[in-house]
Amino acid sequence: MKKQVIIGSTGFGLLICIQLYWFTNSFDANANQFDHKVSVALYTVADTMSENASVQKKFSNYFYVTANSSASSHFIDTMVQKEFSSRNIPLEYEIGVYNAEDDSLVYGKHVKNDVHESGNEIEIENDKINKNFSILFPSRRNYLVGQMDFGLLATFISILISG
Repeated sequence: MKKQVIIGSTGFGLLICIQLYWFTNSFDANANQFDHKVSVALYTVADTMSENASVQKKFSNYFYVTANSSASSHFIDTMVQKEFSSRNIPLEYEIGVYNAEDDSLVYGKHVKNDVHESGNEIEIENDKINKNFSILFPSRRNYLVGQMDFGLLATFISILISG
């Protein structure tokens, strides 16, 4: 009887380890896919404004775009919204537009992106100062967890328990 309890406990412990491993790998894969999608979208926006644009992921939920562009804050905001919509990135975000000279904030906005694409072309509006911009996703982790497919895991566990 003791032997069966030990074997059962070991099996249960291994099952939990497998679940954690699967969950971590699945989360990382979703995060990498999301980060790539966002980076490409931001680079596309920056590339419309500057030839030497770069996108940096500073933190897990924070991207900084160096564009040194004289495009208006409104233009940058509109282009980011449009690009996120076209790439089906439905996550709310905060955009910050910074003066490229001294890195001071010149524009900030919280956007509840509900993925609706407008087909209107937008012309670049220029300001007198060069700008860079950043995007912060406050609920990125919750979004990624929600994207994971738990159905396959539940089926796998059910088979193990019943078998």
